[in-house]
Amino acid sequence: MIKIFGFLILTLCGAYAGFLKSNQLKNRVDFFDKYIMFITHIKVSVSFSSDILEEILRRVDVPYFDLYCEKISENLKNGAAFYDSWCDSLGALNKDGFLSNKDINLIKDFGKGLGTSGISGQISCCELASAKAEAAYKAYKEEYKNKSKLYKMLGAAAGVAVGLVMI
Repeated sequence: MIKIFGFLILTLCGAYAGFLKSNQLKNRVDFFDKYIMFITHIKVSVSFSSDILEEILRRVDVPYFDLYCEKISENLKNGAAFYDSWCDSLGALNKDGFLSNKDINLIKDFGKGLGTSGISGQISCCELASAKAEAAYKAYKEEYKNKSKLYKMLGAAAGVAVGLVMI
């Protein structure tokens, strides 16, 4: 009886590990969908508003990025430079750890171009960041489509294998 219970627990643990890995891919796809919305918000606000970048970021109402923008604003109030605030606040975006270093560098590069030029330069920066984000979004969406079920099944199979070895 105990062996059967242990086998079931190990199988469920393996399936759960596969589910977590699959969910990590899904979170990355969702994040990049919201990141594109965030870039679009900044681009539209820069194009049609005469507000400074700090004001634009205060009005952001995009999931994942609302807390991030609050931290940027807080750092700016404390006298930090914009790019330093942008980079220091990245922990708010990656608190669950699903973003890779490549993703974080992509966001840092976008922040590097903001606020350093005129309106047309910032719009160009937004367009470049949007193109990079859309390419990453498509790649991660394809990866999720191809590997999501694989991770779930692989986790469950690993749990079964470990369970059988333990019996």
